[in-house]
Amino acid sequence: MLCIAESPRRAPKLGRQHCGGGIQQLPQQWNDHNHSRRRIRCIKIQIKGSSHCPNARSCLQVLLLPPNLVGHLRLLLAHVAATASSAGHGSLALSCFSCSLALDAADGWLARRFNCSTSFGALYDVVIDNLTRAMLWSAAGGPWAGLPIALEGITLACTHAGGGAAWKSGGCFRCEGGGASEAAAVAELSCRQQAACEHGLSIQDAPRWVQLVMGNGFRSPLGVLAIAGLSGCPLWLFARSCLRPGTWLTTPAWALVLVPGRLLAAAVECWVVQRRMQQLTQQDAAAHQRLKPS
Repeated sequence: MLCIAESPRRAPKLGRQHCGGGIQQLPQQWNDHNHSRRRIRCIKIQIKGSSHCPNARSCLQVLLLPPNLVGHLRLLLAHVAATASSAGHGSLALSCFSCSLALDAADGWLARRFNCSTSFGALYDVVIDNLTRAMLWSAAGGPWAGLPIALEGITLACTHAGGGAAWKSGGCFRCEGGGASEAAAVAELSCRQQAACEHGLSIQDAPRWVQLVMGNGFRSPLGVLAIAGLSGCPLWLFARSCLRPGTWLTTPAWALVLVPGRLLAAAVECWVVQRRMQQLTQQDAAAHQRLKPS
């Protein structure tokens, strides 16, 4: 809905007015002596299938929320790191990449601290993570560098196509749950996303090791190991490619933790992709059965 002001014959009462299913506070622009009386008229405009009215100022406010500002900084650091790496300044690039990855925890904390979580921020955070790690894998080189980049991109498509911001709790594969937080996450899904879960593909049906990794938003020993390998492994490989041998960042001992962690994360990613493919094939099969003449 788009709300515009026009000059009418008489002014309405100040207060709240329904506009497209929402409630807006009318602006106090009426003065009997100095200003002509105005009223607010609501015009319904369909914008890409949405009934909401995007406002430029509101969109800017979303972009300027504290967690999204951290995302902008992380994106800038990744760009500086890539530029420094191409110019041969390995130490500077490593520092910028490390800062960008370390700030990943800050935006989530700010979103919870100031209660300003957004769907855009949830996707923006993961996109920046994937972009930063893709730069690291590319800079580290190796014949298999494109494989983790592709796997992370496919996993992002599968998780956010199903559940958006609820992917960490398995919401992209679940339409029913026990807790209030689960119900709130499911309530945020669009009608299309809820329809994608109607075949009962729940994370509770996942193998036990997947539940141990993804449980409680990856806040578990296996979850920490997977996240450490996800970001730490490409960072360690990049450090080995740009720093002198013998430094503490390039020691092979890191491989004992980071490589198994990355393999564990890859296994979870493969399960997510397989589960999403199974979900889509079941939906197609059900649709085919409904269209099949009796």
